[in-house]
Amino acid sequence: MLNDSDVQVRILKHIARQEWTDPEQPAPASLTQKAIAGGVGYTKAWVSEQLRMMMKEGLVKKRMWRIRGGKRRVMVYLLTDKGRIIANLMITNVMK
Repeated sequence: MLNDSDVQVRILKHIARQEWTDPEQPAPASLTQKAIAGGVGYTKAWVSEQLRMMMKEGLVKKRMWRIRGGKRRVMVYLLTDKGRIIANLMITNVMK
């Protein structure tokens, strides 16, 4: 399931914690690859590789979207239903 567990767990949690519930609105900039890398403390190249693996596993998906404060659409990363379930379980278990 999670190949490089520490990085992928951090990525799942980072994406899950972003406040964006209305797909009609611009996405937060924190869902871009660069922001995810900064948020989890790994290089953009390493996070890119992990995101590719996570997409193959059905945990995340990518979409072109306008971000808050931006004029052009950029790639943002979102959790799939499977990814959200796993991330929520991890976040809940950490809080216990």
